Amino acid sequence: MAIGIISLLSLLPLRVFEIGNPDWRPLSWTHALIVVTITLLAIWWAGGRNWLRHFAFPVAFILVAVPWISPIEQPVVQGLMRGIAATATEALSLFGVPARVEGNLIRIGSGVVGVNEACSGVRALQTALMIGLLFGELKRFTIGRRGALVAVAIALSMFANFLRTLFLVWIAADQGIGTVDRWHDIAGYSIVALVFLGTMAVAAALGRGQKSEVGSQESEVRDQESTTNDSLATPKPSEGGSPVTFLLPSY
Repeated sequence: MAIGIISLLSLLPLRVFEIGNPDWRPLSWTHALIVVTITLLAIWWAGGRNWLRHFAFPVAFILVAVPWISPIEQPVVQGLMRGIAATATEALSLFGVPARVEGNLIRIGSGVVGVNEACSGVRALQTALMIGLLFGELKRFTIGRRGALVAVAIALSMFANFLRTLFLVWIAADQGIGTVDRWHDIAGYSIVALVFLGTMAVAAALGRGQKSEVGSQESEVRDQESTTNDSLATPKPSEGGSPVTFLLPSY
């Protein structure tokens, strides 16, 4: 009750600061954490620890959508955009398309194509993180399998963004800069679908592996139980070497 009351009372001054500073990321994180705390307290009060354990992940899942604070976001954004732009430029050169990278910009003969943060920065990374965590929870994976699934989703996102950048620059070099806007949204939705379907396929494969491991463990347990029962049911010989004689009463 003390934690709940303190959390509820802190919402009013927090909201006042949020109205004056809507872009301040720490306020968004504080607000989201307070909402998660109050929700989990209500669930704990209604159903106890079992309910709290069951609903903890879906309630805390909303934290994935909260924008990262700037000291963490900016290095990630700049690194991803520059890395994808440089990789796409090298690939274009291998295919015979003259291109030069300038930070997160790719300069070609017909103009400049930019790698923006919405498609190749932290937003794409957050989307991949959300998809990996979602399928890990739906499949009830272990911590190790969930971490592997999230890593696969992030890798698929980076590869899909590389393909998107390569495709858009290729279109710009072949048909002009004006055609990039026509294909930009289609390419963006396509990479989200690719990451979603690819992660779902990997989750299905990991799910089959987990079921086979559980089945083998259950069969080993059954074998051990049957061996134990057989050893208990089989009469043991006495110390002298002669078998033990059981006298059954006659009716």
